[in-house]
Order: sequence, then C-alpha cells, then structure tokens
Amino acid sequence: CFETERDTCWSRHAPRVCNQFEMSAAPLALPALGSCPPVSVNRTFIAHDIGPHFNQSGELWWYLGALERDDGGGLAGVQLSFFRKSSDNCTDASRNDVISTLAIGLPPDRYVQTTRLTPKINVSRWRAEPYSLALGARWGVTAAASPSRQRLRAEGLDLGNSTWVSADLDLDVAAPYVRMGDGGIALLPSPGAPPSVLGHIAQPRIPASGTVRVGNASLAVRGEMWLQHIWWSAVPGGAFPTWNWFNIQLSDGHSVMLMALGNATDSTEASGCLGRVGSYGNLVDPRGASAALNWSDVCIRVRDVYEDTQCGVRYPVRSDIRVGAQLRLVVTAEVRDSVVRQGGCTTSYFEGASRATGEHGGRAVDGRGFTEHQWMTL
Repeated sequence: CFETERDTCWSRHAPRVCNQFEMSAAPLALPALGSCPPVSVNRTFIAHDIGPHFNQSGELWWYLGALERDDGGGLAGVQLSFFRKSSDNCTDASRNDVISTLAIGLPPDRYVQTTRLTPKINVSRWRAEPYSLALGARWGVTAAASPSRQRLRAEGLDLGNSTWVSADLDLDVAAPYVRMGDGGIALLPSPGAPPSVLGHIAQPRIPASGTVRVGNASLAVRGEMWLQHIWWSAVPGGAFPTWNWFNIQLSDGHSVMLMALGNATDSTEASGCLGRVGSYGNLVDPRGASAALNWSDVCIRVRDVYEDTQCGVRYPVRSDIRVGAQLRLVVTAEVRDSVVRQGGCTTSYFEGASRATGEHGGRAVDGRGFTEHQWMTL
C-alpha cells in the first residue's frame, strides 16, 4: 500500500493505515497483524474513547498518581498500567495479549512491582460504560455504585524481593476527559513511510483515596491521579521510539503533558533539547480545556541520570523544562530506582512519582506528577 499509494495512504484528520506491521510496546516483539481500521477520536462523546477499541491492534491505559501519605511520610507513587494487543486480528475481543503492572514507590529508595501477563485471553467484558478494565476480581479498574466513582484494585507478589504489593483506591472520575496531541491525534514519524497514528485522551486530575500495601506496611493515601489512554492500528518499523513522558499537576490548577521522543543521543544538536520529530505536548487549564503546545517552544534538558546497572540503561531523574516564556520547571524523581522490569531486562522502563518547582506565567508554582522514560542502552 505504501509503495502504490504513498501520497494518499494517510491524511492528518482521516488517517488510513494500510497493510500490516509488527506491533510493539518497546521493546516487545509482537506478531504482524492484518489491516485495521483507521484511528479515530470520538468528537461528540469523548468518554466513549476511554474504553477499549477492539477494532484497533493495540492500546495502553496508565493510571498514575503521586499521592500524599496520611502518616506524613511524603509521596507514594502508584502506577497501574494495562497493555492490550490483539493476538491475531482487529475484529473482536476474544484473543488478546494483556500485560498489566502495578508499581509502588516510597521515598527515598523503596520501589516494588508485580505484573500479570495473560496471553490470548477474552476481554469482551472490558467496556466504557459501565466502566470495566479487569483481570479478575482483585485486579483492575471497575465502576462503583455511583456513575462518577470507580475502584482501582491490584495485588500480587514482587518476585524480585518476595514482597506483597497491593493498591485499593476509590476514584472520583467526574472530572472532564481531554484530548491530547492535536485534537486527540498524535503522529509518530517513520523514515520512508507515512507516520503511525495514535489516538490519545486523558483525565489529568482524578481525586483518589485509599490504601497501598508494601510488605507489612499498609498506608492510607490521597491526592490526584492521572489517566492516560492511547490506541493505535499499526506502528511502522515494528516498535515505538524511545520516549520521555512527563505528566505534571501544577499548584495553580494547570496540568502539563509532554511526550518527548528519543533519548539523549536524539537531542536536537543545535539546542541540546530532548525530543525529536513527532514529540508533542499539551497544557490543560483548571477548567479542563486542553491546548496543544508548539514543540519548537519546548526544551527539556536532562540534568541527572540514574544508572540501572542491572539492565545497563540510564534514565533521567532530574530535568529542566521550558515552554516558551510561560513555563519553567525543574522535575525531580522521588525514587531514583523506579525501574519496571518485566522478564528480567527483556522489557524495562522508568516510571515513578516526581516533584516539580518553577514558574508559570510569572508566578511561582510547585507540582507533582509522574514521569516515564524508555531509553535504549547508552
């Protein structure tokens, strides 16, 4: 299709993904898929898009929170992610590979995780309304009694240190969903081929409260979580690029999301700023209105890294962020070793709570958030 219809295969607002490509949530190598429908974002009922897109080959949900501990012990970083890939086609929910990970970080240096890997399962009960994203009775996010409430639960053993890990949180999901990228669409470029098209919506501020458990310690937590949901039909070349993902809730009510593609070797040579072509970001105001950022105004400079000697990878743990003249932040990870390791080092990435300090619109702000980094070996 790309050879015969190179100029008509896709367009910005009505993308058509043709032929088959291998799917990957880097660096997983997954089988090639048949043709899937083009990615779209529901323009009139955006809440529908928070549920599964079974006619698309893959999608990801991230529930991310830098939550305050009631005992005054600082922040607890909580992450529950779901990665769904159609096993053989994009037609139904009967055969899907799902990877779901719960990770909890407790400063200064405690980080635990547990993962469920469920190949070729039927997830036809996943839906947008009533909301259901579950892998059993005690693992998932499901609707509660009120339409605006959901319950997040997950538990399991961290096999690396034999520690029991669990989270049980009540979520108030009445806050609005917002479109990330350009109206809910993001384009990932691929040399010699049309770009891959992503659908991307989010809920930047979800009031949350409940308990997390790490070993024998049961901790009451509260704060705001951030839900990110991305779906796609194909990724040219078989893999996503490496990325740096910042999700920051500022004290003035604004929220900023930055998706900077590439690692340090991909920094713009002239500026030294992180993020190659295809990077994108959004600033969400306190009312929930999302504005796409001009990436030429964005500069992210890595100031400190954590060296994961176990897997031989470096990850940013402190970064300076500038968005034009309006926003300047220093973002610092709460736990330096916030590395999720699935299958040893087969799939590893950094994902943990962070704090931010700086200025927005000439006023001092602080913030909290979650950062994720998937870097190649340096």
